[in-house]
Amino acid sequence: MFRDGGLESASKVFLPLLKVEISKFADSWSFRDFKSDLQEYTQNQFVCTPSYKVTNELGPDHAKEFEVVVMIKNKVMGKGFGKSKKEAEQAAAKMAMESYSASSKL
Repeated sequence: MFRDGGLESASKVFLPLLKVEISKFADSWSFRDFKSDLQEYTQNQFVCTPSYKVTNELGPDHAKEFEVVVMIKNKVMGKGFGKSKKEAEQAAAKMAMESYSASSKL
């Protein structure tokens, strides 16, 4: 198509298709920042900020996995694992947000 009609013709056909595929990908993956969400929530609800603590490091140095807990008012509210501390903190914050979300539905 590009060879026969040029860039403009090809873009008219393929850009709409790409937009559909990109939106499917974006919808299937969550790009939320759970740490920020949790911090906003705890500041509004409890007037405090969460703290994160690495509780375990698993594996060899070149392939470590971290275990992190998030504490709110000295109570463990979530635990997460990840290939980096940041990833593990995000997982822990997600778990905490899910627990708060579940308890608010009761």
